[in-house]
Amino acid sequence: MYNYSKEHNWITPINYSHSDYHGKVFFESYSKNREQSIDKIQELLNEERIEKYASSSYERDLDRTGREIYAIFKAIKAGKNMNKELSFFVRKFESTKLVYSFYDNKTKKGIGEFRNLTNYILLSFCCMELNLQNICLRFFNAGLKLNDLLISELDQITKVSDILMFKEILKLELEIFKELMLELL
Repeated sequence: MYNYSKEHNWITPINYSHSDYHGKVFFESYSKNREQSIDKIQELLNEERIEKYASSSYERDLDRTGREIYAIFKAIKAGKNMNKELSFFVRKFESTKLVYSFYDNKTKKGIGEFRNLTNYILLSFCCMELNLQNICLRFFNAGLKLNDLLISELDQITKVSDILMFKEILKLELEIFKELMLELL
């Protein structure tokens, strides 16, 4: 039922428009998808193919976009309102379903590599963390889409730090989702 995390490819991104409404069955399928993904992440953490990454080198190894999103993340964790700064990257992702390694200062156009999954993980983490401070469906929705993409690319995530972060992101997402569902019921 929940196929959004299975359909991704870089050339033709998932189209969420005009999705059929399936009610409670859809939400149950979504929750199961996320729980299975968390289980799969745990399996990945037990595999030897994962690069051992020291946390001290994490920030140093980020590209320009990664450093900018990581700075937003740290500010959000410190309790600062980063809606404006985060909105730029969310808008760019929403329009192209890609996060580029660089954005031109004049044209704001994405340039360079767009398959760096760390940038997607950081952007999703920002979206979810911001929702812990104050529910914002725009950022939550973007986080859901980012996580669908990341689940579809899960086997390509090789850094332990990224996998651990993504596991936390999915847990946060489920926590926020359950909170929203309680408000609706």
